[in-house]
Amino acid sequence: MAVRARLLPALLTVLAVSTASLAGCGRYREPLYASTVVVGDAVLVRVKHAYVKGDKVVVKTFMQNRTDQAVSIDRDAIGLRLDDGSVIPRASGRTTRHEPYLLSPGEGRDVNVDFRLGGRAADIGEAFLVIDGVEVGREGPRMLGEVALSSRHAIRRNVAALSAAEAAAAEDAEVAEPAGAEAGDQGQDAEPLDAGGAEGAAEEPEPAAEEGPAEEPAEGWEIGP
Repeated sequence: MAVRARLLPALLTVLAVSTASLAGCGRYREPLYASTVVVGDAVLVRVKHAYVKGDKVVVKTFMQNRTDQAVSIDRDAIGLRLDDGSVIPRASGRTTRHEPYLLSPGEGRDVNVDFRLGGRAADIGEAFLVIDGVEVGREGPRMLGEVALSSRHAIRRNVAALSAAEAAAAEDAEVAEPAGAEAGDQGQDAEPLDAGGAEGAAEEPEPAAEEGPAEEPAEGWEIGP
């Protein structure tokens, strides 16, 4: 009985720690990263915070009107495109519709959206925020473009692939350089061709003819008186 009394609290402690660990797994957030871009030459999109938590993807952005006209942003029309090409609509926009955000020229505001994976794999390496349902001036709603979202694992893979490609290119350049240098050396070894070499050696000038002794002047004839 004494042994049981000592083991029971220990077992309860282990069970409590295991339960807390499992609960903690559900609270884990995998961050996603993105660059600030201007989509459709109209709206600047800066991702402030994005993450995957369970089957939920949350993206918090700041959007700014970069045109000289009014811009209307329908957040319920924004989607998330996955690697397989499927596009997930905004979770909050499925049952409840929200009024679009109207931004005057130069104005900006926070635009937050969330998505449900619906049983899809939660280990998202790369995804794309689809900026759809935007009206510029009197134009109808249209899709302006996409903003790439990447996990840190995907970024590391991309950096490693880029480094490998650069190393391979540098190696190819080193292999090609000696061949070019050898061709240059062969060109230097060749003796330069004399001017007129193609037409044959220039003929040597003929020696000038030797001049004979100067002739004595003829005797003068005198006429007597």
